[in-house]
Amino acid sequence: MARDSHILLVVGPTPVLAREALLANGLVPDGGRNLRMVTRVPGLRGWSHGTPVVFTRTDEWAMLAGWDGMQLGDVLFALINSGRLRIAQDEDIAQFKWEIAG
Repeated sequence: MARDSHILLVVGPTPVLAREALLANGLVPDGGRNLRMVTRVPGLRGWSHGTPVVFTRTDEWAMLAGWDGMQLGDVLFALINSGRLRIAQDEDIAQFKWEIAG
């Protein structure tokens, strides 16, 4: 399984929730260099197998963003369950923090 260690997807149905997921994992915006903020389903397409993702509060997405939030959550978890995407581990996040600092 190929792992793209240079990209981290930050997923949320609104920019505010995507940023919340970023901050909850101790990350800061990097000007779009390595972070990909995904707020809509089409943004989940085309990534390398096993691309790491971070997100938060998925149980509230439908309430906060309606149908779009529910659909984004459903597609996100389907892609995680199929192995297309994967939940970022501590080593993914640590590597990304190092890239920002270095």
